[in-house]
Amino acid sequence: MLIKALNKLQPIIQEVQSIILEDGRGNAVYVAAQVGGAIVAAQAGDSDFDALLRASGADKLTIVNNFTPKSADEMKRLL
Repeated sequence: MLIKALNKLQPIIQEVQSIILEDGRGNAVYVAAQVGGAIVAAQAGDSDFDALLRASGADKLTIVNNFTPKSADEMKRLL
């Protein structure tokens, strides 16, 4: 896959296998990886986020502390 990063509106284009976006403190917030012809992506809080981070070679664990469950059943499952 190709990524395009803009620095002062000057694009930098790079071919990569995966990307990890981090916030200003170095916490991963988004990950995407090319698997065959598909691109798989997840953001912090998604159930497969940490697994995709590990599969992309990152040695990180992300903790989301402002998570809002989608339902009462999901909240019970998490407790």
